[in-house]
Amino acid sequence: MQLSWGNQPQFTNPRCQLLQCYNQIMDPRLGNYCRAHTCRVKDCGQVIRQGGTLCQAHRCRGACQNPAVQLNGWCESHLKMKCKHGGGCDQPREDAGQGNFCAEHTCRRPGCWGGRTERRSGLSQFCANHTCNSPADCSNEKSSRLTYCIDHECATPLCSAPKIDGTQCCSRHRCQLLFSAQTRCDGVIMSTQTKYRFCEQHTCHVQECSNGCGLDAFCSGHTCQFLMGGDCKQLAAYPSRWCMAHGSIVSQL
Repeated sequence: MQLSWGNQPQFTNPRCQLLQCYNQIMDPRLGNYCRAHTCRVKDCGQVIRQGGTLCQAHRCRGACQNPAVQLNGWCESHLKMKCKHGGGCDQPREDAGQGNFCAEHTCRRPGCWGGRTERRSGLSQFCANHTCNSPADCSNEKSSRLTYCIDHECATPLCSAPKIDGTQCCSRHRCQLLFSAQTRCDGVIMSTQTKYRFCEQHTCHVQECSNGCGLDAFCSGHTCQFLMGGDCKQLAAYPSRWCMAHGSIVSQL
């Protein structure tokens, strides 16, 4: 350090380029970082990786702080521990302490060290525990229900059963309305309460009634029973069996 007029400090070397570090550069010929933030390998001036003493190139590719045997390579410990994937992979394990698989064959689920599982369509991105169980050879990640992915699980909350192909839900939660002997409604039942068997569209619109209404608004028990001049589809005025309009007609008969 040299002093100029006014006794203001003037540094021979500029300060470290790491954000919020005000130390002087160790050696301008090597790099732009101070001694604390410069790689410990001789004549290397690169910045260290966070939490270590070596730069990216000189530190092991695995989840450890050991020096790499070769630039951008693995340390001795990782090189001795080969990936256990069944395909004959000879790459070092991603984590010598926890994982048994290399980076390529480790499950993509955060925090999981399992090996990616093989599907008929190819290698899944996830291990068997985190790959969808659909018999459709799906390789998607399981949802939080831990059985199927969101594409194959029933749309009913908390249900872990698979969807029926072409529908939104499983057989237990599918609307029971039959349009014909071969055609059934694909909707999800209105409620998971056991008394409900139909979707919202095909459940009687009277509050608390769980009966089916077909293509009408009300079930047979809540629909006007007036038959003269064609069926009336209006709501019966309880406790009468007729709607208000037809109730007055019936009272005059």
